[in-house]
Amino acid sequence: MDSTVIRRQRGLFNSLQVRLMLIFLVVTLIPIAAIGVLSFTDAQAILEDQAFQKLEAVRDTKKEQILDNFTQRIAQAEFAAGSVETEQAMSLLQPYHEAAPTDGSLNVSTPSYLALYNQIDPLYRPFLEAMRLRDLLLICGSHGHVLYSTSKESDLGTNLVTGPYKDSGLARLWQKVRSTRKAAMEDLSQYVPSGEPALFVGAPVLDKNTGAVTSVVVLQLDNDRLTALVSQKAGMGSSGEVAVFGQDMQMRSDTARGGKILETKVASLAAQEALQGKTGHLLATDYQGNLALIAYTNLGLKEVQGLGADFDWGLDAKIGQAEAYASITLLGNQILLIAGIAALIVLLVAFFAARWIASPIRSMAIAAARVTEGDLTVESISSRRSDEIGTLARTFKGMVEALRLQVQAIYAGVNSLASTSAEIQATVSQLAASATQSAAAVSETTATVEEVRQTAKLASQKARQVSESTQEVAQVSQRGEQSVNQAAEAMNRIREQMNSIAASILRLSEQSQAIGEIIATVSDVAEQSNLLAVNAAIEAAKAGEQGKGFGVVAQEIRNLAEQSKQATTQVRSILNDIQKATSSAAMITEQGSKAVEAGVLLSTEAGRSILQLAGGVEETVQAATQIAASSQEQLIGMEQTAQAMESIKQASAANVASTRQLETAAKDLNALGRQLKTLAERYKV
Repeated sequence: MDSTVIRRQRGLFNSLQVRLMLIFLVVTLIPIAAIGVLSFTDAQAILEDQAFQKLEAVRDTKKEQILDNFTQRIAQAEFAAGSVETEQAMSLLQPYHEAAPTDGSLNVSTPSYLALYNQIDPLYRPFLEAMRLRDLLLICGSHGHVLYSTSKESDLGTNLVTGPYKDSGLARLWQKVRSTRKAAMEDLSQYVPSGEPALFVGAPVLDKNTGAVTSVVVLQLDNDRLTALVSQKAGMGSSGEVAVFGQDMQMRSDTARGGKILETKVASLAAQEALQGKTGHLLATDYQGNLALIAYTNLGLKEVQGLGADFDWGLDAKIGQAEAYASITLLGNQILLIAGIAALIVLLVAFFAARWIASPIRSMAIAAARVTEGDLTVESISSRRSDEIGTLARTFKGMVEALRLQVQAIYAGVNSLASTSAEIQATVSQLAASATQSAAAVSETTATVEEVRQTAKLASQKARQVSESTQEVAQVSQRGEQSVNQAAEAMNRIREQMNSIAASILRLSEQSQAIGEIIATVSDVAEQSNLLAVNAAIEAAKAGEQGKGFGVVAQEIRNLAEQSKQATTQVRSILNDIQKATSSAAMITEQGSKAVEAGVLLSTEAGRSILQLAGGVEETVQAATQIAASSQEQLIGMEQTAQAMESIKQASAANVASTRQLETAAKDLNALGRQLKTLAERYKV
C-alpha cells in the first residue's frame, strides 16, 4: 500500500502535511486578518466621521441660507409695504375700490381700472425684477379684494373671503397678516391661478393715524430660487443632495435626483427625526430606497423672530453609501491584496516545512500498512535523524522485529489449538444430537399424555353433566307424577261438574216446557178477552148513549187482549230459542262428559308410565354419579402424570440447551482456532 492509496483512504484534510500547512496558515493569517480588520474598522470610522462632518456642514450651511433667504423676503415685503410706490398705488386704487360693491369681486376689466393698472404697474415692475419674485399683489385690508397683481393671473379682482380662492394659501396669509398686523409667511402649497406650488410672504400697510390694516402687500416667491439654493452641492459628490420637506413629508424644493415639489414624499427615519425637532446624522434608507449617509435638522421657522411662520420644515443632506464608502472600499481592497500576498508566502513556507516533517512519517505509515496486511518482512526504516521523528522510526523498527518473533510462537500454538478444538467439536456434536433425539421423544410423550389428560378431563366433565342431567330428569319425573295425580283429580272434579251441568240443563228443559204451557193458557185468555171485548162493544152500541162508558172499557179490554197476545207471541219465540239452546247445551254437555271420561283414563295411564319412568331414572342417577366419581379420580391421576411428564420435558429441554451451549462453545473454540491459524498465516515471518 503506497502513499497515494493511504492519502485516498484517509482523505485530503486528514493528511498530516495538509494539516501542518493549515496550522501555519491559521497561525500566520489570524494576526494579519486581525490587524487588517482593526485597521479597516478604524479607517472606516474615521472616513465615515469625516463624511458625516461634511454633510453636517452642508446641512447647517443650507439651513442658514434658507433662513436668511426667508428673512430677506420678509424684509422685502415690509419694504414694499412701507414704500412710496405702495402709497401711490393705494391712493390711485382707493377711489375705484370704494366705488365698487364690497361683497363681491372687483371688476378689473373696465377701462378705468385698466388705466389705473397701467399707472401702478411701472411702479412695481423694477422692484419685482430686482427681487426675482414670481408675483406682487396688493390686497384690500378690509374686504379681501385683490386690487393689483403684477402677473395679472385669475386671482386679480377676486375676493379672498367669498371668492373661489378663499381656501388658498394666499387667503390664509392675508387673514394672518390682517389679524396680527405683522409680516408673515405661508407654507408652500398648490395655487391654482399660478398652476404650480406657491410660497407667499406678506406685510401689512398700516394707517398712520389709527394703526388699522388698510392693505396687505404679498410677495409670491419664485420656486426656482429655493430650488437653486438647495441644489448647490459643492463637495457632495454625484449622489449627494439636499432636500427640504414639510410636516406632510412632501418636498418643498426640487432635487437633482428626481425629487419634485409637493409630489415626492420623504418618508425616511431622518425626516421623521427632523420634523420632531431633532438634529443628527445616521445611516439609513433615503426616500428612493437606497442606503445613504444622512445629516438632518429642523429649520425652526416658528422660532425665528419676524418670519411669522406657524409651520416648520425639515432639511436633510445625504450622500449615497457606495460613494461615501468608496475610499473605505479601496482601503479594504488594498488590505485584502496585502493579506493575499502574505498568505501565498506563508503557504510556500508551510508547504516545504510540512513536507520536511511529514515525509518520514509517511514512510512509516506505508511500512505500518504493510504490517497491517501481515507482511512482517518490511525493509529497515531509515533512522538517521536525531530528533523525535528519528526516535519514532527506530522504535517502530524494534516493534516490527518483536512482533515477528511473537507471531512465530503464536503460529505454533494455534496449530495445536486447532486440532484439539476440532476433536472437541466432533464429540460435542454427537452428544448434542443424542440429547436432541431424547428431548424430541420426551416432547412427543408429553404431548400424548396431554391429549389423554384432556380426554379424561372432557369425559369427567361429560359424566358430571350426565349425572346432573339425570338428577334433573328424576326431579322432573317426580314433578310429572304429581302433576298427573293433580290432573286426574281435576278431571274427576270436571266430570262431577259436567254431570251437575247436565242435570241443570234437564231441569231447565222441563221448566221451559212448563213455561210453554203457561204461554198457551195466556194466549187463550187473550183470545177470549178479545171476544168478550167485541161482545161488550156490541152491547154498548145497542145501549146507545148509556153504553158509551162501557164501550170505552170494552175497547181498553180489547187493546189489553191484543197486547197480551203480542207479548205471548214474543215470549213463545224466545222460549223456542231457549229450548233450542238447551238442546244444544245438553248435547255438548254429554260430549264433554264423554271427553272427561276419556281424559280420566288417559291421566291414569300417564301416571302409571311416569311411575315406571321415575324408577328407571333413579337407577340412572345412581349409575351416572358412580361414573362421575370414577372419571374425577381418573382425571386426578392424569393431571399427576402430565405434571411429571412436563417436569421430564423441562429437564430434557434444559439438557438440550446445555448441550447446544456446549456445542456452540466447541464450535466457537474451533472457529477461534481456525481464525487464529488464519491470522497467523497472514504474517510473513
